[in-house]
Amino acid sequence: VTPTTYSLTGLTTSVAHGGTIQFSAVGGYTGTSAVPVAYTWAMVSGAGSINSSGLYTSVSAGTDIIKVTDGLGNITQVTITVT
Repeated sequence: VTPTTYSLTGLTTSVAHGGTIQFSAVGGYTGTSAVPVAYTWAMVSGAGSINSSGLYTSVSAGTDIIKVTDGLGNITQVTITVT
């Protein structure tokens, strides 16, 4: 199976400390209707956090990087500046 175009939506790259951004993934491989595969969200670096639904929460000023992985292991990242 070849993944389709794979990108993140909600690409706000700046947020105030304590703020949140809701990310969602578009495209990529998510399984079949019979066997769906969820995207996996994770922090690459920084003090913030991201949950399994793509909700990022900033903690302190600096730079955070998040990533999302599709069912085939394709990864897309975004860098967030926290002010």
